[in-house]
Amino acid sequence: MKNQIVADGPLRFARAQKALAAETLEAKYATQLAVASPTVKAQLRQQMAEELQRKKSHQPSPQSLW
Repeated sequence: MKNQIVADGPLRFARAQKALAAETLEAKYATQLAVASPTVKAQLRQQMAEELQRKKSHQPSPQSLW
């Protein structure tokens, strides 16, 4: 496979990271969503959105890298 620079590479990378994180959250909450009532589903979806936002903005501390 050849490595090539693409015009929208950083955007594609960010989109792929977001999709991977969303898939992980979907798998984590799948059993709860399957048996939940509509109001509980809405609450779970809100919780998932908040967790996705936290993952997106998370930066490791310099001490954790050592």
